[in-house]
Amino acid sequence: MSYANVANVQAMLPLISIASNTVPTTSDVQQFIDQRSAEIDAALGSIGLSVPLTTPSEAVTYLTQLNTQGAAADVWRSAWISSPGIDPQKNADDLLAAFEKALDGFRTGTNLPSGVAIASTVRAPRSFFTDNYAIGPDSNDTQDAWGDAIHSNPTLRRDRVY
Repeated sequence: MSYANVANVQAMLPLISIASNTVPTTSDVQQFIDQRSAEIDAALGSIGLSVPLTTPSEAVTYLTQLNTQGAAADVWRSAWISSPGIDPQKNADDLLAAFEKALDGFRTGTNLPSGVAIASTVRAPRSFFTDNYAIGPDSNDTQDAWGDAIHSNPTLRRDRVY
């Protein structure tokens, strides 16, 4: 079950026509929606929530918006738009960055939709270093928020003798 539908995406992107004979087609957009919904469910499922989330209603509304946002980024990338003042790549990047930031919050249990709670035992241990300097398998960042290099071989580590 997807949280959003084609009408939600069309409402977010009034400049782009979505039909069976456009690029992207209605079925393409539905596929984008389903893929982004699966990512949302995977992130929520990774912290022990039962997915798809159907209650509370404010959480479902938020997930519908998030699902729409992720699919809209895919539509921007696949639509061929050449209008002055419109940069589809930047629009897609902005929407996708917001989508990914929300998913990262779900995975850490720090940015859950309103009304959704998880047991504290499900959350991974957190510290300043795990939140700000760790390089994970899904991270391509090599700089911290200040532009300083993140070292994958830190000075302080468990196996080092001091």
